[in-house]
Amino acid sequence: MLALPVSARAEHATRPDTPNVYALGYSPQPGSFLIPDGQRTVNTDLAFWGDLVFQGNYDGFRILDIAEPGDPRLVSWTHCNGGQGDIVVWQNVLVRSWNSKKLDARHCDGTVVPAGWEGVQIFDISDTADPKVVAAVRLPCGSHTVTVGGVTNQRLIVYSNNSSSSGCADGSQANDDPLGDFMDIIAVPLDNPGGAGLIHREPLACPTTTARTGCTTWESFWVVPTGLRALVPTR
Repeated sequence: MLALPVSARAEHATRPDTPNVYALGYSPQPGSFLIPDGQRTVNTDLAFWGDLVFQGNYDGFRILDIAEPGDPRLVSWTHCNGGQGDIVVWQNVLVRSWNSKKLDARHCDGTVVPAGWEGVQIFDISDTADPKVVAAVRLPCGSHTVTVGGVTNQRLIVYSNNSSSSGCADGSQANDDPLGDFMDIIAVPLDNPGGAGLIHREPLACPTTTARTGCTTWESFWVVPTGLRALVPTR
């Protein structure tokens, strides 16, 4: 299915790489920002579970079987054209960011996403050949990056780093989004992923003299003068 032309193999072989890290396999999936929004397939992020690789992109995510590293196989491509699509995976649950409002309605795994919606979507990936979207959690400032925070009380905790989209800025500073200076915490019941929801919004209290964009101040940890502070949900 993913047979690679000789020319593509040669191009991959000549690309710069890190010393002592060698490419064993290659699964081509080209993309470009030079085509209109809604049609892009630019790659974004990767997640791993067992022998599977989940490759997020601007049109959903691909699932690849890498049981044979030298011969990665495409299992499925779930289409979801909401732009930047960071992903996290835990067992049979995949959470994907939808980071910005769209002027027109879009589609995600066959469901209609209304114009103006943004947040995260939850997928049941029990059947990797046919994942299903089971929930959509709307977030007023979107979701640029998601990170697994762990599992508590049979709930998957996901930290969502907002995308600072329209409606979350006052325009007083360049790249400044004071209204979006927070992090969202989402809980996904492992026995009922469709029941996912926002459980807490954590203020970041960033300096007011610089950009206060949640997207630029937090990823998996806060960086503070005394070191790294992990965020542990308590509710």
